[in-house]
Amino acid sequence: MINVSNYLSQATEIWISNKKKEDEKEGSKRVKNYSTYRYTWLNKTNTVMLMYSAYAALKNNVDVEEFSAWAYKFFQAPTRDYKEGLQDKVIDLKRVEMRLNAINTELGKLSSFEQAEEVEEEEHQEEEQLEQPLQTENLESDITVTPEEFGEENQEDAKAILNIVNNVA
Repeated sequence: MINVSNYLSQATEIWISNKKKEDEKEGSKRVKNYSTYRYTWLNKTNTVMLMYSAYAALKNNVDVEEFSAWAYKFFQAPTRDYKEGLQDKVIDLKRVEMRLNAINTELGKLSSFEQAEEVEEEEHQEEEQLEQPLQTENLESDITVTPEEFGEENQEDAKAILNIVNNVA
């Protein structure tokens, strides 16, 4: 949580710096204190999703500058899939998963995110190779049944968001 908080602080500092530069170019200074400037698109739901996206980006070693630019653009003009996740009951698990999937899809398009996923996949394959001799003969006991609509990755992401929400509340 501390790492995510620091990462988000760096990202928002970039937003503040960009806002100052933009105001200076236009020759207007309507903002008295930039550190308290409120972005209208950053509501409660988007704030939690921003925290999750920072967690996912940090986990995949996305450069804070690249994340900052992505997050600013994404939350100002979200994708259709993300907007669908904002319909009706935003706390409904299905809606949360829609937003998570939209964020993961868009974050996955970042070049540094893709590189981190490749490294993670290679590490995972190496771990599997090391574990193979230790497997038992009865593999059926190792299989757990989960609902088809929830993947392991989404369950972990949903738990991470719920933990964030509970800690914030």
